[in-house]
Amino acid sequence: MLSGSDIQDYVETRLGREVDQKKILTAINEAAIEIGDLGLLYDTISVKVDDISQWYNLPNDYTFVEQVIFKRGSTDYLYHDYTWRTGSISFGDEGEFTIVARKLPEKIDLLGEPITELHPLYHNAIKFYVLGWIKENNDYSSQEAEKLYQKFEERVIRARNTLIRSKSPSTWQVIRRG
Repeated sequence: MLSGSDIQDYVETRLGREVDQKKILTAINEAAIEIGDLGLLYDTISVKVDDISQWYNLPNDYTFVEQVIFKRGSTDYLYHDYTWRTGSISFGDEGEFTIVARKLPEKIDLLGEPITELHPLYHNAIKFYVLGWIKENNDYSSQEAEKLYQKFEERVIRARNTLIRSKSPSTWQVIRRG
């Protein structure tokens, strides 16, 4: 699994010099925010609705409500009578609901942490973003930084398209060599 330290090693190797850890960490977290919705991360939250006039606030990192499931007894139904607006949701019926939503990736706090939320297809994109960010930080008008940001965007779109084409969930086997 790719970690912030791996990205720092990559950037320092490409630049041929050491780079401040705080800058690397900032750039990694900015890359994750830039990937945003294209990261195709999903989460669920359960809501019990007793008052249909009430709006329920969703977590700040939710970007889009993908679907809502209504629970009636032991049966789940796809539910459409809801309104989602600017991070809040309201329902046309009372009951128990499960909201499936896309969300932003979580930030990492230390360079040693692995980037676990984003699929490995996004890892090279993050490397290009961080390298571009460091180059731009040294020279705001850097053409090289602009090219690296373009590579970042291309890799993000490619990763997203590849994941969308996947028809079934896949599992990854991690093989570690000592």
